[in-house]
Amino acid sequence: MRRLPSISLSPKKSASEETNYKPPIELGIVLIFIVMALIIFGIIMLYSTTANAYGLSLLTKQLMWTIVGIVLATLINIVGYNAIIPFSKYILVLTWCLLVIARFCREVNGAYRWIPLPGGVGNIQPSELAKIAIIMFLAYYIPKNQRKMKKEITAKQIDMNNRKQQYLYKIQHSAFLW
Repeated sequence: MRRLPSISLSPKKSASEETNYKPPIELGIVLIFIVMALIIFGIIMLYSTTANAYGLSLLTKQLMWTIVGIVLATLINIVGYNAIIPFSKYILVLTWCLLVIARFCREVNGAYRWIPLPGGVGNIQPSELAKIAIIMFLAYYIPKNQRKMKKEITAKQIDMNNRKQQYLYKIQHSAFLW
């Protein structure tokens, strides 16, 4: 994938000249610790607010989905997102199909948003998957069609300018001038 040139007004400094430079591996470890701290905090808050009313059922579901999320994130990190991005159009179509299926599932609080999973494991909300699918598709589509999109935008801007000039000309040469 081609990288776009960066725009910088200041002269380039080498990595050794920058005072706050950290290698990417250190930043990744810090990010992992922050995410894990947020996950642990969320699980503790969930337990403290729902333990009396629901027992451990909500906590076990949350832990299950947390583990599923960590496993998926690890797999994507191992495989690399560049291997998944070409399949984003198929993922987007699959997500649209899930959104249609959700419309025919049972109603919850006046909305058709949930698809029940077999075995009573829980429900999934396809709109959450759709957000990720759209981001992945745009990450695939925009770099691939960047030049074509730029030409189309430029052509539309020229067309708009021509229409504006024609409109102003009509107003100036109108019979309704005072």
